[in-house]
Amino acid sequence: MTGRVLRVLMMPVLCCAAGVLCADTVRTKAGDVIQGEIVAVRKTKIVIKTAFAGTLAIGREFVESVAYDKPAERYFARRDATKKPKTEVTLTKDGDGNLLLVPVKDKAEALALSEVQTLWPATGSDPDFPPVKLWSATVSFGLTGHSGSTEDLALSGAVSATRTTEKSTLKLYGNYYKSRSNGAETAKYFIGGFDLEHRPWEHHSWYVRDEAQHNPYSYYKLRNMIGGGYGYYLWNTVVNGRTSLLRLRIGLAYTRTEYTYRLNPWEDRYLTHECVADFGFLWHYDFVNGLGWNTEVTYSPQIDDPATATLVHESRLTYTLRGFARFSKRLNDIALESGMRNEMRMLSDSDTSTTDSTVYVRMSKTW
Repeated sequence: MTGRVLRVLMMPVLCCAAGVLCADTVRTKAGDVIQGEIVAVRKTKIVIKTAFAGTLAIGREFVESVAYDKPAERYFARRDATKKPKTEVTLTKDGDGNLLLVPVKDKAEALALSEVQTLWPATGSDPDFPPVKLWSATVSFGLTGHSGSTEDLALSGAVSATRTTEKSTLKLYGNYYKSRSNGAETAKYFIGGFDLEHRPWEHHSWYVRDEAQHNPYSYYKLRNMIGGGYGYYLWNTVVNGRTSLLRLRIGLAYTRTEYTYRLNPWEDRYLTHECVADFGFLWHYDFVNGLGWNTEVTYSPQIDDPATATLVHESRLTYTLRGFARFSKRLNDIALESGMRNEMRMLSDSDTSTTDSTVYVRMSKTW
C-alpha cells in the first residue's frame, strides 16, 4: 500500500523531470537558461513556450545560444525576412555545442543561427510569406451625388477576380461609371480586361494584357488594346502582412479603335489599327491600420507618330474597416475606396486632344 501511494506521489515529479529532460533550451547573454518548446525563430525574437511562465518572446539581441532537444528532420532558413528565397537545412552542433544549420544541397556552407532571420520546420507554413488564396474576388459599388444649383449623381462599380500562384498572377476585371447632371446623362464608360504576369525571377517578369473600353461620350466609340512585354520590380516586399511594391513595364501593343463623332450616331464611323509602345508604372503601399495606396499609370504612344498617345492614370486610397469583423467573419475585408481616374488622349493636332476625369467613392468586399 505504501509503495502504491509513493508511486502516485512521484508520478508528477517524474513527468516534470521528463519534460525538462526533453526540452529545448534558450540561453541568454545574462546567463539565464530557459527551457520549453521553441515555437518560432523570427527576425527580432525567439518565442519559447514554457511550463512555468507560459509563452515568452525573447529579443534576439539578448540570446546567447539556442539548442533543440529533438529537432525535426528538415527546416527552412531565410536570411532576409523581406525576400522569398529560402534554404532547406538540417540542424546539428559544432564542437562547442552551438547550433549549426547545414544546407541539404550544399553541406559545406553551414550557417550559424545569427546568419538567418527566420527558421521554421519544413512541415510547417511559411511565417514570412503565408500561402495566399488561389482565387480571390472583389466587388465594389459607389453612389454619390449632391443637389444645389445643380443636381449631380454618379454611379460607379467594379469587379475583379485574381488567381495567384508562386510565380504567376492572373487578374480579370471590369469597371463601370455613369453620371447625370440635372437629369441628363453626362458621362458613361465600361472597361474590362485581363492581365497575366509570370515572374520566374525575383525582379524580372513578362506579361500579357488586354483591355477593351466602350465610351459613348468620347470621340471614339470602342477601343481595344492587346499587348505584352517585360516587367521589372524595383522592390516587392511583405512585412507583417503589409505589401510595398514598385513595378515598371515596357512592351508593345496593338490597338483597334472605332471612331465616331461625339453624341452623333448618324456620322460615319471608321476603324484604325495602330502599333503602340506600352509603358507602365505601378506603386502600391500598405500603411498601418488597414490604410493602403495604389497608383497605376500607362502611357501608349504610337510607334510611327509618338506625338499621338494615350495616358491613363488612376490613384486610389483604401481603408479596410476591420471593426466589422467583430460582428461576423462574413463582414471581414470590407473597405472604403476613394480614387480618381484620368484618361488623356494626345494627338498630333493639339486642338483635338481630350481629357476625361472621374472621381469616385465606393465600398468594396473581398472574398
